[in-house]
Amino acid sequence: MIVGKNYETKGFRVYLPKDRIVITIQHIKNVETLNSSQNAQLQAQLEREDPELRRTCDACEETEKRKEQTTAMPTTGAPPARARPDKTNTKSKKKLPKRNKLTIKEKKLAAGQDATGPKGVATEEQPLPAEEETETRMHTRFMGAKHMPVARVKGVRLKDPKNYREAMKDPRAKKWEQAIRKEIPALERNETWEVIKKPRNAKLLHSKWVFKLKTHTDGSIERYKARLGARGDQQDYDVNYTYMFSAVLDLTSSRLILVFARKWGVPARHGNVPSAYVKADKETNIEILLRIPLGMEISEALLRFLGVKDKRELALRLKKGLYGLKPSGRLWNFMLHAILVSLGFTQCYTDSCMYVKVEDDGTTLVGVYVDDLLVTGTSTAKVDKLFADMQVVELKDLGVVSKFLGISFSYDDIAGWELDQAQVIQEMLEKFQLDKAAPSRVTIDGEHDGDDDGELLPVGGAGTPQRPTVQTFQSLVGSLLWIARCTRPDIAFAVHRTTRHSHAPREGDWRLAKKTAKYLKGTKDTKLVMCGSKASLDRDRVFVEAYSDADYAPDKSDWKSVSGGVIMVAGIVVGWLCKKQSCVALSTMEAELVAASQTTAEVLGIVELLQEIGILPSAPSVLAEPLCCSPGCGATSASQRRHNCVLRPAGQDEAQDVGSYHDLHARAFDSPDFEQGGALFQRDQGDTRSATPASPASYAGNDPVSGDE
Repeated sequence: MIVGKNYETKGFRVYLPKDRIVITIQHIKNVETLNSSQNAQLQAQLEREDPELRRTCDACEETEKRKEQTTAMPTTGAPPARARPDKTNTKSKKKLPKRNKLTIKEKKLAAGQDATGPKGVATEEQPLPAEEETETRMHTRFMGAKHMPVARVKGVRLKDPKNYREAMKDPRAKKWEQAIRKEIPALERNETWEVIKKPRNAKLLHSKWVFKLKTHTDGSIERYKARLGARGDQQDYDVNYTYMFSAVLDLTSSRLILVFARKWGVPARHGNVPSAYVKADKETNIEILLRIPLGMEISEALLRFLGVKDKRELALRLKKGLYGLKPSGRLWNFMLHAILVSLGFTQCYTDSCMYVKVEDDGTTLVGVYVDDLLVTGTSTAKVDKLFADMQVVELKDLGVVSKFLGISFSYDDIAGWELDQAQVIQEMLEKFQLDKAAPSRVTIDGEHDGDDDGELLPVGGAGTPQRPTVQTFQSLVGSLLWIARCTRPDIAFAVHRTTRHSHAPREGDWRLAKKTAKYLKGTKDTKLVMCGSKASLDRDRVFVEAYSDADYAPDKSDWKSVSGGVIMVAGIVVGWLCKKQSCVALSTMEAELVAASQTTAEVLGIVELLQEIGILPSAPSVLAEPLCCSPGCGATSASQRRHNCVLRPAGQDEAQDVGSYHDLHARAFDSPDFEQGGALFQRDQGDTRSATPASPASYAGNDPVSGDE
């Protein structure tokens, strides 16, 4: 039954009474029913997004049932009560029925019956009663997520419930109930709490359920997860907590692990500790009481034993840590540190979340990010031994890393590592309603794009993408910052420009942030390639090199320059930076020197970390552009924009042509120049952008000192 048109996808909205769904399709003859799970999702989405249309569909179905009952009743020879003379009937036939109203004749024709009634008596074409009309709304323009198509043939994406009550009203309520029934017994087996009678005048913390649908890298469902947490925002300092800070693995260090996994030929493996926080003991001399969470059942025997009649008179006294408490991350980090040290690992001083174990027969390297471990070693046996020893905390071996911190990984012995965040980008676009926007070819058009223009964004409220507030802007910029730090250095400069006025953004800043997001929409399948040349990987010493650049005084408000840099280890990119300089450079040479100094500081940290791991790095090189006035560079004029000078000890006078991809971090480009500068990336074959990205060898194989060693 056709109930309307979808002007967004240019198709018909067809109601299937058998399956109780509304689908959007262009070829009505090829309508196919969906399975039961998809039907349940579509029904729930129809109730939420278009309740009026759902009531209309229910009315149509009720009319069909009444019609079947009327047809089943025995008929008599008398004409129907609604029969009219032929003259009236002929006159009424000349009147066309109103648009979007189904007549009795049309319903009979749809059911395969003749236009005449029983005994050959013609019936009048009367519109249905008001409660049986199947009138639909007309969509004139896109009105946001509220008027999105109520059904999609390929599947429906439902949001995760925000609390327990939403989970119980969700179409997947049974799945969430099963997840809850797994979480509470697991916490009880771990002796996380003990049930007591609520003390008088005691301060109890509320609990909160967090529901998350875990998916694989391809988007398929992995499992339904429910996690019980405490309301840490209700804790008071020095009353029920003291310290709360804990370190996490630096992203540059995580990429270093991938470099050594590539060098040693042992792909990095991903380990996860389930319910990690509840394995650590709580802080001593501090008592934490928790209200009985929703969904937790208390037996009648326990109620009688404690002398209460209702579970609301009970409380949970925590014996171990729990998610949501402010010191839980710190306590878990202390526990994991003690276990790794007992296994013979040494904590690195440069990055406290890097652990290394050097033995005569090999080396094992571990990176810790809360409850996720990234492990590699000189042999597979070393990695297997670590996972066996870590069974004391029930460490799960997830195999070769495929998804870590929202980053998708793919590994090949020849092509190396490829990293992307397509799923994270898509979720960001849907959150800010930019998934249907036209993609942008560049992140920023020119030097003045994003300057102060427009009115200040309002401060209060969460806002919407159509009417953004400061909170909406900061949320979008936070997502862009995370993507730029993880896998997309090509947007580093644009994100840097966007974050200049995060405390008081204007409409121009919001437009620049949206433009960067639209650029990611067109390049979300672009991958960061970590390949490296065979010559660089086979060396005993690891070669460290860096490229720096500076944009001279792009900000006319304070005239400070912007530094950009890329750092490579063994021919593989491990880090990048884009920072505004703290001083005002008086010349382009001074700006380049400051950029080289900032990049060198990052390089020295990496070199120190390599030495702690037991890797001997060769003398690092920092290549800066143009440094034309330095007497040891060999450059003769500032117009040589594509020649970079190697900062070496005195007496070594060399200059190398290293390309321009480090420029992406320090300046704005037009579309052709911007697309030709992405030498660190490769795009899927489905990407129709006009740029021809360079192969991994274009940057991984250019070893500036390969002929010197």
